[in-house]
Amino acid sequence: MIQFLLGILFLIFLSTVIAHRKEFISARTRVTIFKLLAALIGLILLYEFSTTREEAKIRRIMDAYEQGKTLICDGHEVSFETYLLETGTLSFQARERYRNIRGLIFPVASCTIKEER
Repeated sequence: MIQFLLGILFLIFLSTVIAHRKEFISARTRVTIFKLLAALIGLILLYEFSTTREEAKIRRIMDAYEQGKTLICDGHEVSFETYLLETGTLSFQARERYRNIRGLIFPVASCTIKEER
């Protein structure tokens, strides 16, 4: 999705440059378009940075779980022995044999590694 938006912005930039050479639009309009393009590109890059950081956090938590480390999710201890990692929903669900915690589901994003607390 981000690549698509950047492509659209590039096409707008390119058409503005071509219009500038042909004098289709005024200098003031061109400056406004360039400012808007710069602001949009800045927002897209900020969003991409934020998303990448969140994905790295989730990956680190999933790696710790797969290495057998204990996680803390909403005040509960989650380990490889007691919970399954559902990769489709990125959540931890209690294993069938643990009836007292059956039904507890924790999103990976809500967890932290116990050793890092």
